[in-house]
Amino acid sequence: MSRKLLLLLAILYMAMWTNAQITTIWSENFDEEDLSGWTLVDGDGDGWGFATAQMLDNNWSPIGTPFLYSLSYTQYDNIGDVFPDNWAITPLVDLSSVPVGSLVQLNWSIVDSTCTWNPSPNNENYSIYIAESTDTNEFISAGVKYNESNTPVSYTVRTLNLSDYAGKKIYIAFRHHDVSDAIAVPFSSSIEFDDMSVTVEPDNSLAEIVSFSFAEEALPSVINTESATVTSVVVYGTNLTDLTPTIEVSQGAQVSSTIPSDFTNPVEILVEAQNGTTKTWTIRVSVAVGLNDNDLNSIAVVPNPFNDHINLSSTVGVSKIVITNILGSIVKTIHLPETSMNTQGLNKGVYFVTIFNQNHNYKTIRMVKQ
Repeated sequence: MSRKLLLLLAILYMAMWTNAQITTIWSENFDEEDLSGWTLVDGDGDGWGFATAQMLDNNWSPIGTPFLYSLSYTQYDNIGDVFPDNWAITPLVDLSSVPVGSLVQLNWSIVDSTCTWNPSPNNENYSIYIAESTDTNEFISAGVKYNESNTPVSYTVRTLNLSDYAGKKIYIAFRHHDVSDAIAVPFSSSIEFDDMSVTVEPDNSLAEIVSFSFAEEALPSVINTESATVTSVVVYGTNLTDLTPTIEVSQGAQVSSTIPSDFTNPVEILVEAQNGTTKTWTIRVSVAVGLNDNDLNSIAVVPNPFNDHINLSSTVGVSKIVITNILGSIVKTIHLPETSMNTQGLNKGVYFVTIFNQNHNYKTIRMVKQ
């Protein structure tokens, strides 16, 4: 298989799922009536928290599908108004792989169950919060992201933009609270939630290079989205006229220009976004400075014993430093190290510090951390 074909396959693989417009990250329709993954908090401690239910007709046949509900009034045991402060907190919603710039949306259906007996305005009230834990105090500190009073009397779809949370892992809290006792109903009153989901729609205007690499690279490429540049350093002795990069671009975007194999001089690559806008990227590749074996042997690592730092007498031509413990496990790898390296995270003990040059030759020094 040719290098050009390998490059083409790599680009197609990176962008193959981007044709899908909307992806569902998380959803819940309560049909299983299983809230085991949820966190339910009865904030007022009255025993009437969030739960699931299935409406039945006079023949005990299902009406519609199950839903999530919270009571505000019940005639059970002549209780009447219950003044809820109930929390229903979703399982973890993982948006860590969602690129910044994507449209992330929370969707749900809401209804006041008393319907025609309790038409709007009905004084029902709920709020939605976002946090990175299930602690209600953290939700409150983060602030209300959505609030609705006088809920509709028929199932109505609501949405909330969560795009600011792209790249994060979050919990979503539905809170039924601050309900007035002015609700006039003959039987009971509650709010009902159903058909929840978090969906993602990629930003089709992005034409970014997300990842760029060579098999021969000496360290990861540096991508600057503001200047539209990629800077790469390949190992000593690499032929710059015969390189094949692996490129990952924004969701829905594609590399629309021919990718050369000669990177002796700066190369321009055109990336086209899904909506047709384009961005020209400049790729600059250099070869790491060579280090012969004699120079490698002359490099010293001090002090020994060491505490929070170790220092190299020279870093010219050094491709990486690998530190292993007495068991041979790698505890730290530093590509193109600076003269001084932080070792605060290492426990006291014996370590082996291995210095590599661009020819993949190396020397190892036994060192002790005090």
